[in-house]
Amino acid sequence: MLIHDCSRITKEKANISQEEDGHWVLQLYTEATEHDLEENHHLEEVGEMINEVIIEIDHCPYCGDKLLESNKPAEIGFIFSDYSTW
Repeated sequence: MLIHDCSRITKEKANISQEEDGHWVLQLYTEATEHDLEENHHLEEVGEMINEVIIEIDHCPYCGDKLLESNKPAEIGFIFSDYSTW
């Protein structure tokens, strides 16, 4: 898996990587805070992933670099996962 090294992205809560099928995705996620633990009994520790969004992209939305080498358009869609209720 390739990782896009972008100086404009906060790597603690986001990353851009190339999937096995060659498509690039932006992954954004939220980590639990002390307040989240007090509000949600399903969460166990600070820093635990609460949710994530994965979006297929062909350019970096932060620096503008073209990531997808082919002219095949990125598929429109996203995946949202909510881990706060497990």
